Amino acid sequence: MEREVDPLHSNPLFLIAGIGAGVAKAFAKYGPKDANAPYIILVGRNRQGAEDVIDEMKKHNSNGKYEFIQGDLSLMKGVRGVAAEIADKVDDINYLCMSQGIMNLKIKDDTEEGIDRKMSVHFYSR
Repeated sequence: MEREVDPLHSNPLFLIAGIGAGVAKAFAKYGPKDANAPYIILVGRNRQGAEDVIDEMKKHNSNGKYEFIQGDLSLMKGVRGVAAEIADKVDDINYLCMSQGIMNLKIKDDTEEGIDRKMSVHFYSR
């Protein structure tokens, strides 16, 4: 019987989208702290916010490789660009956290591509 390798302890790759706040930010900071040299890719709009999270992650696990990909996941061209950049860098993803979201009280708020922003972020970008 073949034994499965525990990906948490064999340099896992974490892809975390929606790094602005909330679930993804907490997951990025504390989820991989026990992993052996994790490779963590953060996706979001705000580089400075991601850099703050990366600094915090380095305190919890200095053996990791941390990277930020900037992209607007409310636009399909942004989603395609981020997906292409990720595909160029890695073949496999061990852990995926897709928590991008917006809070908008407008009834309809279309993106420049003509798609409702809430639907774009919460549904189509995933």
